[in-house]
Amino acid sequence: MDKNFLIHEIFIRCIKILDITLLGTYYLIFGIISALIINKILDAIEEKNKKLNQSNNKLFYALKIFVRTSLIMISAYSMRNIIRRVPFLLDGLFGYQHLRLKEMNGGVIIAFSIIALQPQFREDINIIAKSFKKSHPTSITHII
Repeated sequence: MDKNFLIHEIFIRCIKILDITLLGTYYLIFGIISALIINKILDAIEEKNKKLNQSNNKLFYALKIFVRTSLIMISAYSMRNIIRRVPFLLDGLFGYQHLRLKEMNGGVIIAFSIIALQPQFREDINIIAKSFKKSHPTSITHII
């Protein structure tokens, strides 16, 4: 194996690791900010609709889940578009192409950073799931 080829591959791998690290950091920071904004919006909705929130109204919980999911998806889309435009200083060095990096979309870190800071989201989903189980007690094991 050619020594220059090996050195080239080592530099490319180091650049890629640095790029992945920076992208993960960007997505984590933007994800945390997005989660905090989404929480503020949903807190305001819940505050305005206290009676519905306390009545265990399934439609209200479903609406909250829909709104939160919509805001999460809009945030993820916005983050991807913003972060894609952040220049990577080592782009082009040794032929490295920043925009070809698979981790550019940041799916896992977006999901983790946003959903980890949304405990109410999980609670709302559990409330809907439990109410569905109560109204439809047949499980798959009874069918099989």
